[in-house]
This record gives sequence, structure tokens and C-alpha cells, in this order.
Amino acid sequence: MSSCEQESHSSSSYTVILSPPPSERQSPWPAVFPIPVFSHNTELALRQGNEIYLREGTPLTSPRVKSDILERLAETMFAYTAYPNDEQRCAVAQALVDKHPCLKEPGSFSGMYGWQQSLKYKCGKYRTQRKALGSPELLINSLKHKLDDGKKPAKNIKKPKRAEVNYFPPHQPGETDETLENLRLELITASKRKDNVKTINDMMAQTYSLRRQEVVAQSPMVPELKERWPALFDPFQINEEFRRCTAVPLEPKFMFELDRHSPKLMQIFSDKGGAVGQRIKNLMMELIQDSGVSSSKKRDVTLKCLTEYMGESVQDLITDFHLLTLHCQMTPDYPTTIHW
Repeated sequence: MSSCEQESHSSSSYTVILSPPPSERQSPWPAVFPIPVFSHNTELALRQGNEIYLREGTPLTSPRVKSDILERLAETMFAYTAYPNDEQRCAVAQALVDKHPCLKEPGSFSGMYGWQQSLKYKCGKYRTQRKALGSPELLINSLKHKLDDGKKPAKNIKKPKRAEVNYFPPHQPGETDETLENLRLELITASKRKDNVKTINDMMAQTYSLRRQEVVAQSPMVPELKERWPALFDPFQINEEFRRCTAVPLEPKFMFELDRHSPKLMQIFSDKGGAVGQRIKNLMMELIQDSGVSSSKKRDVTLKCLTEYMGESVQDLITDFHLLTLHCQMTPDYPTTIHW
């Protein structure tokens, strides 16, 4: 782990990260797609096929092997997203032929175009199978769940955005709309009590699937959402909800990227002229005058300079406040944090 990552991790170590329930995906789409292990017979055929391909350049052509590969790949891809896009299917095909060169297609410039197309149709069939098993993120797009003016197969398709991993998860085993609605009412009462962060976080995690149903299917206005889920608007829960949805810790990720881009940002700020440039230079003097300034202070100054650079008011967009008592107990030396 790099020093920037360590600092970012330590700066958010107060966050209670819980393991996601079994119904939620736990990882975003990987940078390098992991080709799964296929059936025993398929693995034997691939091993022999790779040896022959490296020796003679003859690709492996077996409908049975291809069918098994496509089935296993579709299952693995669904573990990351129900609706893989062209870029993701291309990445899977590339990883497949890299690991098993015998699967390269003769006559194809990339050697994998046919695999991309086959994955497209196989993923569609796999979604049909999962829809029959009651997958909520697929049922939401079925005709009976659409409004009367939108009952067409290709109209108003609800899909996750690029970073959304747990877009429309099913309820946890044993939970129903009724049990989660009762828990939501208890959550409203619990959110009014102080020093109750752990309990609230557990209840928010448990009711996540119900909350996503409301957000995706009903698209409520912010005041309505705030009335029904007041705990969601707590800074701590904003971080946790982002993690539930994307499987990425918001604050550590943000701090790491901020540290990584800070040198370039500071150079851009230094070149700014006019009244805005002068205000930025005044802010940057805090860093120039103190060579031993902490990483937390550097982040504060960088964000304030960025706000000025974008023509916004620092006072209107940034609020400094001390962390909740629980956070301070967990990391008593943690400095004041900036929240947007």
C-alpha cells in the first residue's frame, strides 16, 4: 500500500465497515476480469487445445466446450453486473483468449469478435433464467411492473449506472416488504437518539433493499426521501450508503484521489490570475509558511482553493465540524473533517 493510500485509510479508520449481506454484490467490475475455472472436462480440453495451438497453430473448435464456457462466464459476469456493456464484454473476451489462446477465432482481426457476440446473447439468456427465479433487478423491467404508458419491452429500462454494483438487490433471506417497513419505523425512532451509530448502521444495512426499491421504482423527491429515511442524510450514513451501492468506500477513495492529484491541482491554482487568483494565493500561503503542515491541512487547503477556482463560495459549500462522539472514541486524535 502506498503512503497516500495509508494516509487516506488512516484518516477514515473511524468508519465502521460491515460485511455486506449475502444478497448484495461485494465487488465492482474488476480491472482485469478473472476467468473462472470451467468443468473438469472443459479444462482438460482447453489444456490439450492450448498445447496443440502453441505447437501447430490450430484453434480449438468444440460446440460443447464453447457452451460450457459461455454458461460459466455469464454466471461470473452476473456476479458483478446484470447488464454488462460492450466494453465489459470485450474485456471478458480478451481475458478469455489471453488465458486460453486456443480459443482465438481464425479470420477475426482481434481473435475474439465472435466471443463478444456470443457473450451478448448468452448474457441475455442468462438474465431470462434469473428473472424466472425472481431477481428483483430484472423483474423491475418486466412488462407487468411497468406503467400503462410504458408497457413495451424496450421502453423505460432501468439499469444501474456505471459505478452502481448493488442497484436493486433482493431482500435478505427471511425479510419481506412488511418486516422491513416495520424496521424502517423503528429506524426513525432510533435515529432520534444520540450515541446510537452502530445500531442505526445495522438497521440501515438491513433495510437497504427496501430503500433501493423506493428509489429505483418510485423516484421520490428529496423531501419525501428525507422524511422516510432521515438517517440516510447523516454524513456517516452517506459514506455507508455509497459503499452499499458501489462496494467502494467513498471517503478513503476520495482522499486517496485528492492526494494523488493535489500536486497538479496546486500548479493549476498557482497559474490563476485576477482577484480569484489572489484569494487562492492567500489560501496557499498557509502551506508555504508551514513546511510541516499535516496531510489533513493540505487537503483542507486544496479543497478550498478548488472551490475558489470554480467560482463558488467556500463558506456556502464547506462546513467544518467535529466528529461524532463514537468516532472520537474510536480515533481520539482524528482531526476536524471537511464534509460537503
